[in-house]
Amino acid sequence: MFTRKPVAVQDVMTDPLLADYRELAQICGLSACWSHSDSFSTGRRAAGSFAMYREEKRGPRPEEDRLTNIATHIAGIAIERQRQHEIYEERDARISLAAESAELAFWVLYPEGKMPG
Repeated sequence: MFTRKPVAVQDVMTDPLLADYRELAQICGLSACWSHSDSFSTGRRAAGSFAMYREEKRGPRPEEDRLTNIATHIAGIAIERQRQHEIYEERDARISLAAESAELAFWVLYPEGKMPG
């Protein structure tokens, strides 16, 4: 996740990248791992990653790599949508608090009758 690049570890027991996780991998019977970080982390810390683990020592096959990339992209869309939803909710709460504090009433009109979110 820190590099924001796909990672493929064919042997968890020998790869220095996962040295801190060898004992856990051994307990779980995992030998290989590959992952992708979300694609919506531009300019920010990555929000998450999607990883696949295997019992056998090997890298991802092309189809597995493609599916991991697709799953990561879909998860990134969901994370970004949730972030935007939270921003809108916070904005609406602030507007409501300001209106209540000033004892004002207001209406919000959306083009074509569409509500945000």
